[in-house]
Amino acid sequence: MSETFGLYWVCATKDRSTPVELASVSATANIVDMAAKVTITQTYTRPNYIPEINELSYAFPLDDKSAVCGFELTVDGRDVEGVVKEKLEAKAEYHQAVSQGYTAALMEEYKADVFRIKLGNLPRNAREISTTITYLVELKMEVGSIKFFVPTFIGARYTPPGCTPTVDRNPNYVPIVLTLEWDMPSRILEVSSPTHPDNVQSNVIDSHATITIRSNTRGGDMVVLCRPEIPHEARACLETSEDGSRVMMVTFVPRLELKEQKCEYIFVVDRSGSMGTGQMDKAKSALQYFLRSLPEDSYVNVVGFGTSYDVLFPKRSARYSERSLEDAAKYAQNMKSNFGGTQILQPLQHIYDILPTVPRYSRQIFLLTDGQISNTQDVIALVAKHAPATRMFGLGIGTGVSHHLMNGIARAGMGTAEYVTDNERMLAATIKQLKASQDPCIQKTVIDWLDEKRATFVERETVADKPAEKKNSLLGYITPSKRVSGILDKVPATMKKQTPFRSPPIFNGDRFLSYFFMDENDSVPTKIVVSVTIRGENDGEPLVIELPIVKENTYEGTDIVHTLAARSMIQDLEESDSYLGTTATVEDDQVKSEVVRLGVKYRLSSKHTSYVVVDRSTKQEVPILHHACRKRPDLFSSTPMMMVCKRLSATGTGRSANRSLGPMSATNAAPMSCMPMAKLRTARVPRRGHLSGGGGSVGIVPKGGMFMAGNERKKKKRSIQEAMKEQESVPMTRQRGSDIPDMCKKMDICDDKGSIDDMEEDESPGNKQAAVLSKQENMDRLVAMQAFNGSFNFCQALLALLDVSEVSVRDAFKDVEGVSDLVMSTALALTTMQFVLVEFEDTLKLIESKARLWLISNCQNVDKVLRIAKHTLDVAS
Repeated sequence: MSETFGLYWVCATKDRSTPVELASVSATANIVDMAAKVTITQTYTRPNYIPEINELSYAFPLDDKSAVCGFELTVDGRDVEGVVKEKLEAKAEYHQAVSQGYTAALMEEYKADVFRIKLGNLPRNAREISTTITYLVELKMEVGSIKFFVPTFIGARYTPPGCTPTVDRNPNYVPIVLTLEWDMPSRILEVSSPTHPDNVQSNVIDSHATITIRSNTRGGDMVVLCRPEIPHEARACLETSEDGSRVMMVTFVPRLELKEQKCEYIFVVDRSGSMGTGQMDKAKSALQYFLRSLPEDSYVNVVGFGTSYDVLFPKRSARYSERSLEDAAKYAQNMKSNFGGTQILQPLQHIYDILPTVPRYSRQIFLLTDGQISNTQDVIALVAKHAPATRMFGLGIGTGVSHHLMNGIARAGMGTAEYVTDNERMLAATIKQLKASQDPCIQKTVIDWLDEKRATFVERETVADKPAEKKNSLLGYITPSKRVSGILDKVPATMKKQTPFRSPPIFNGDRFLSYFFMDENDSVPTKIVVSVTIRGENDGEPLVIELPIVKENTYEGTDIVHTLAARSMIQDLEESDSYLGTTATVEDDQVKSEVVRLGVKYRLSSKHTSYVVVDRSTKQEVPILHHACRKRPDLFSSTPMMMVCKRLSATGTGRSANRSLGPMSATNAAPMSCMPMAKLRTARVPRRGHLSGGGGSVGIVPKGGMFMAGNERKKKKRSIQEAMKEQESVPMTRQRGSDIPDMCKKMDICDDKGSIDDMEEDESPGNKQAAVLSKQENMDRLVAMQAFNGSFNFCQALLALLDVSEVSVRDAFKDVEGVSDLVMSTALALTTMQFVLVEFEDTLKLIESKARLWLISNCQNVDKVLRIAKHTLDVAS
């Protein structure tokens, strides 16, 4: 038979399932700082064409870090609350209740980021059915902002043998309304939605914000960013629940100045059909920025994969140079989503087992994908196996990405995971990850929870395949297949209550979070001390943070911290790396028993616990049913529509249906004003000339430079800052969704055949039409001109982009002895990035650093040269 997603009716007498129409969804989130409590109610209307409904079922997505802590069934206004039980016990109770004629519901975890609900024995006269799911989730930092998201559909994971995908060509996109109440410890500067910029309404008063987004299921996952005045304050919290139990929490965002390590960078890019043109373009742009931001002393390689894979430098990663950058950039330019299915395991195995490492260079792998695979656990296990020698970073692209996959490989590979949807600033995420990869390894993390009773993220011994892996391992991280026995004897008593059990990787700008379950006899400490030792830093001495427990950070009668801590501990147990021990030392039954204990106590759905609801007030005669034998679902869709998976023996035709979260309705929402989109200026486009160059590539350069139209320069002179203010005043005419242009299409490299006088304005009628160029696009052009060593070639393309003439530049620098053309052009480019492209500071950080380092190495008076460059740009504007 066919396996359907969304809500569907399981026919009592026929081997088929029929979609049930989604009526409405309401979603609300109450957020305090970086913890969110989210409630989603999905309502369906009983189809008139179904005489008797024996069972309804549907699947829905959640963040894999979510702690599902509530489930409620409502039938025609009557609410019945669910209880958590051991998975098989809950399933047995559900089937028994259904067989006895009672209305019942069962919610269970299907995958780490996908849940399934079954509804059985709905009353014959029931017209409206709804389910309410409540979950808690820890939020992440993203370039100075806190990120909240609600997944609205499940992305395609894979197509197994014997399954035929079908797509509804005319889906019903239903309205969605998301309402958030957000409280921060400090003043909120801005709230925005990169995924739905046209649909967001907000009302910010000091440290409180109310946000509403109205859209539909076609819009994909909903993302909201909150930028506080103080991004995140380090603190220790104590929560006492109603039963008297206590949990402590430590959280901070490190700000460290660390020496960069030498690295080999391997970019593994998804080229499967699921990427599509739009997501492929985003991946290509991200790869271009990765490539041009690499440090000069590094190695680089690119791997494209789908059903098959190819390696740009198959024998060994190439030293980063002008030639290797050109080869990699051309590879990125020519990439298409034409490699068939999504098979990540094989290219990773090739990298780990066949591609030689570069001695004394730390290997860093960056996976760029929409995250749509089936064998997630196999991939995570492979990454974990090689984590001592190789770090893994994941960049999830698009709205259907599997957070379970990306978070899993980042956690196992001691890296980070970032997510960018079609309208988000991908470039900032790429630079953030690249900077994190250059930070040295964390040697040891120690937390003193109970006033000198040390609880340490214990360093365990491993049996490495070769000495290099043991030497380069991130201390405190042990791969599951190589853990030694008897480890529990070495773990301090306090360590058994700490989660995560293993120290997570610590990176600049990323939130560190740890929990501790207190015994009833433990005294409340005055402070919690965190010590971090980093190889090669601070002469081997630990960096120490002391966090006092103050009254403002103590909570009584609540269970939010308890629930999040329990979810973290369950994740430790499920990943076989917990206070109980490891795969080699602990029986599965022990792990299961502890997961069930935590799940039942804290009302958490998990791998071994499920929610069950039985409405004892309803009972009806149960017809004799001939249920079809249903397989577990093997196929999800990459579109907002469902796909249908057919068994080879099935004769019926599956029907597809929308499996998104669907419409939401906000009630009692305060009046809000729409936040305007960023406004961009227009610029004239002259005919392109061929000029001396070679440091990079540009496309068509606008008359009047990066910041203004050519005729405006003649009206009055103004500073660069004034020009940029004016740029913000002109309405944007480009379509939403194109804010991250495809850099690869602008790779018309300046050659050596033309002269610097070849460019002149083409006044032909066809070229008099103004092209709309955003600051983002012009930034792309500027970045594309940078050579691998950080310099910018002195060519007309650069001068035209900056709106300066060769004569004025040479005249400005004529009194500075020993200044080459490369020094002048690099100084102009660096000054532009520093003073004009200020809003792209995070994106350009590494590119600026390369340019400055080159100037320092090739110029005796950098400060004077930069002052002249700034004056030259100010005068020209």
